[in-house]
Amino acid sequence: MYAFALLAAPPPAYVGPGLAGGRVMFWTAGRVLAAVQPDLDLTMLAEETTALEAVVDHDRVIQELFALAPVLPLRFATVFSSADALSEHLLAHQDLYLARLDQLQDRVEFTLRLTPVVLAPTVANAAEGRAYFQQRKQQYQQVQDRQQQQRAEQEHLFTHLQTLGVHYVLEGERVHLLVPRALGVFLIPLTHWEVTLTGPLPPYHFV
Repeated sequence: MYAFALLAAPPPAYVGPGLAGGRVMFWTAGRVLAAVQPDLDLTMLAEETTALEAVVDHDRVIQELFALAPVLPLRFATVFSSADALSEHLLAHQDLYLARLDQLQDRVEFTLRLTPVVLAPTVANAAEGRAYFQQRKQQYQQVQDRQQQQRAEQEHLFTHLQTLGVHYVLEGERVHLLVPRALGVFLIPLTHWEVTLTGPLPPYHFV
């Protein structure tokens, strides 16, 4: 049984298609339910020609569900061996899942990418001897000052986010933010970074 996400009962009024146009239904056990596609041909998940489309459909279903209710997204190709196995899992972890759904209530995820603003290099003149080395020293100091300003501005941004109750997870050059849905503008202006913000998204990195 292929699963997309976990939700709290009762099920939302979702009528969208699943993978390859299949039917999405809700399997309930206790107070937790799973959005599933019970009739999916699982061989399509391993075939290169269909797997990429399936990944896109998997993400689409999660985002459409998220527009209706809080969700705990499941990884692509999450499969339970049977309906009984799914029910057993949901009942065994019911309290944990409900607590997590409650914590994520009215929160959305954004992905933030910070790219350092690069200054145009100073064109060196024809200085020689001590003048040349002095010029190189000044250029090096400018780079060091710029990096220090960037670090300070980045730390100020993260402190600002914490004061707003925004949780974040660092992942390489990206920062995943868990933001209250009702929060308006939550970023401060940055002069030493180029900012790319993607969202709102389901809480992929906070499940």
